[in-house]
Amino acid sequence: MEFRHAPAAVASFIVAAVLLAPATTVSAQESLPKALKGEWTSPYVAEWSVRITKQNPDGSIEGTASYYGKLCGARDAPMTGTFDGTTPVTRTDLDPKPACGKAVFRLKKGGSKHWFEGKSQSSGYDGFLDPS
Repeated sequence: MEFRHAPAAVASFIVAAVLLAPATTVSAQESLPKALKGEWTSPYVAEWSVRITKQNPDGSIEGTASYYGKLCGARDAPMTGTFDGTTPVTRTDLDPKPACGKAVFRLKKGGSKHWFEGKSQSSGYDGFLDPS
């Protein structure tokens, strides 16, 4: 048995397949919560918080951060960073003590217990943030 397709029938099938195929949508980059709060662990546990004041389409973020530690800290210090939809990276200058320097955290979304979990790139300490 020979099976032949008429050109019009094939074209109609292709058009129907394209129209019925699931549409792929490009969504805007996910927004970070405006306020986040968490802890970072060094030899002791310390609190920190981040306020996002600007999130740009290119992934850059701006805001303030506060760190409450025994040796180093900052209150509403300028914070810059990036967010690619999964990994926020925050950079904040801590107290002007030589041992403190810049706090740089790279966290991942979808941690085991918290919204964002990860490590400080500057010290290797663990940290997390949750929406507040």
